[in-house]
Amino acid sequence: MSSNQTAVTATIEAPADLIYQVISDYVNHHPHILPDAYFGGLEVLEGGVGAGTRIKVHAIIYGSDQTLTMGVAEPEPGRVLTETDLDGGLKTTFALQPLDDQETELTITTAWPPASGLQSLFNRLMLPRYVRRMLEAEMEQLAAYVAGLE
Repeated sequence: MSSNQTAVTATIEAPADLIYQVISDYVNHHPHILPDAYFGGLEVLEGGVGAGTRIKVHAIIYGSDQTLTMGVAEPEPGRVLTETDLDGGLKTTFALQPLDDQETELTITTAWPPASGLQSLFNRLMLPRYVRRMLEAEMEQLAAYVAGLE
């Protein structure tokens, strides 16, 4: 069975290495790019920077707090970072494409496994729009955060 997924892409005016540093540092930077409307906090369980990091994230989905334990991997260090729910299969991928020295195209994709019954209907009809708004808000907050670092 295929998964459901939502992706957003934007051009951010910052070097790819700076953006990747922010995304991959779960101690000093990543918590600052999570919009309060969609996230109730992030706790580092192991590691803290890049591959091998384990985090606990409190995601707010339609007013309900979902606690996810995520493992971080770097399939392409400096270009692609993934966060995978260790219990449920949800996966978020950050893929960076440098456009030049000061602009980067970033795509954030979240994929989740199919559900059954009424949950399946919700996952297909409601969740993609909600996740899109969540990812767009995270992208905007990330762009603002890196602009403040330069």
